[in-house]
Amino acid sequence: MKTFSALLLSTVFILADPSFAAPVPKENPKPTTEKLVGVWKLAKTDAKLPDGMEVTVEFTADGALVLRMSIDNTTNSVSRGTFKADADKIHYTIESAGGERKETLTVKTLTADTLVLIDPDKKREEFRRVLVVKK
Repeated sequence: MKTFSALLLSTVFILADPSFAAPVPKENPKPTTEKLVGVWKLAKTDAKLPDGMEVTVEFTADGALVLRMSIDNTTNSVSRGTFKADADKIHYTIESAGGERKETLTVKTLTADTLVLIDPDKKREEFRRVLVVKK
């Protein structure tokens, strides 16, 4: 009985010690197409944008992307391209008025409603997921 009591007491002390607790899993920043699918609106950026400019990017399940830029709620530009999620990177190619552009973005945060990217110029871009109401 003494052995059982000692074992029980030892178990209680071990379980009470926070260093024995399992680590809390962190949000996995690794992008997958499924996690990225949807419309994301630029909320913050280190880049200087014109006043009133809004930027959204839409990722689709088939690897397509649509970049929309508008000033004062008037769509000024729509560019289309493709993307691929790989580890903590998003590789994309986009067609715009200036021609084809290829870049790789580094994903710092990816949650259900937040996407934080670092562009090749080390500028931070923070996006919020837009809930699209289908009609």
